[in-house]
Amino acid sequence: MKKTLVVRMLKGLLCSVMALAMALTGGRISSIGNDSGVPVAQAATVKKCYTIRNSNTRVYSNKALTSGKGWIFPSDQITVYTVTSRYCYVGYPVSRGIKKGYIATNAILLSTGGKTYKNNGGSFNTYIRPGAGKYGTSTKGDSVTILGTSGKYTQIKYNVSNYYKYAFALTSDINKYVLGRSTVATATANSISLTPEQAKTLMFHAEYYANTYPDLKAAFGYDIGKLYNHYITCGIREGRSASPIFDPVYYLNNNADLKRAFGNNYTLAYNHWIQYGCSEGRSSSRYYDARAKTPCQKLLFCQ
Repeated sequence: MKKTLVVRMLKGLLCSVMALAMALTGGRISSIGNDSGVPVAQAATVKKCYTIRNSNTRVYSNKALTSGKGWIFPSDQITVYTVTSRYCYVGYPVSRGIKKGYIATNAILLSTGGKTYKNNGGSFNTYIRPGAGKYGTSTKGDSVTILGTSGKYTQIKYNVSNYYKYAFALTSDINKYVLGRSTVATATANSISLTPEQAKTLMFHAEYYANTYPDLKAAFGYDIGKLYNHYITCGIREGRSASPIFDPVYYLNNNADLKRAFGNNYTLAYNHWIQYGCSEGRSSSRYYDARAKTPCQKLLFCQ
């Protein structure tokens, strides 16, 4: 008798919960999964993009990417639901609607993550792939994650309404509008006007850093996030130069007072140039002598 009463109470409670759920969803209770057993991302986490290469991309029915099921064409916009280092679960257009499947991550992404910045500069165009047509526009206030660089283009993830886009932008636009390097370079035509924050910004240039050190280029390519992480965790301490503006070895060897004070402590040299050396007009690399007022616009920052 007690057992029957408990069962009835549980059934009643379940019915009440279902009724409330239907009322809140307009009579519809959606599934949290799909026929592949992969959870479908909510709108805020959905990403859209095109393939990086201008060729057909194989779609697979399994995560191991061994069982082919279709193709994505260069003109197809993809909806990305799940991202891993090896595969992505995506939706792609077909003649009768949308199909879902797995593709290799490197078909659409240079890397799965990177450092996120805020677009504080203004509007710039984005493109579906390097050298291809316009995809959209990043506007001031957008959250922009830098994923990697390919030639003159940088791949980014940025917010659009209630979803994100993976797209490419000119690296020069990223430097100008997202990283703020163009305005800093312009301010340094007369270098003694640099503030400490501007000086710090000039200390790192990913392409220069990779091209200067073959071991880093072999390990990281032109991945801005990985190169920057190496610079701040290892490169400064090792005395590596990440821009034509500042070389810590040169800085110490050409400023005798600092050499006496710091020896070969390149971290102290780095901090000194940011706080004092730049505003004092000290020579900081074989390419740049502040006292000669070498125009920074001729350097890599304004490409």
